[in-house]
Amino acid sequence: MLISELATVLTRPKFAAQASEDRAAAYIAALAAGSVLIEDPSERPVVTEDPGDDYLFALARAGRAHVVVSGDRHLTELQDSDPPVLTPRQFADRLEAENEADVS
Repeated sequence: MLISELATVLTRPKFAAQASEDRAAAYIAALAAGSVLIEDPSERPVVTEDPGDDYLFALARAGRAHVVVSGDRHLTELQDSDPPVLTPRQFADRLEAENEADVS
């Protein structure tokens, strides 16, 4: 369901101006090929006011994700979510710090 949503989002005008339909399809195919695919969860915990966002948390929990990465303010401002929400910048910084620690 999430990959299908991404395909829909990438056809929106604000993204379509940056990438052709073929490029978006190639990105989605590469993402799906390099991903661990899990079944969509049937139970959804109530974490937010938006059932669609609750789906993300259910999927993250089912996949045992350590974090949810989002730039949506209504998610990044959640307190004590499980898993926690990081902005793309925070996530990139965390990955960089972990890489530096692994190299040391």
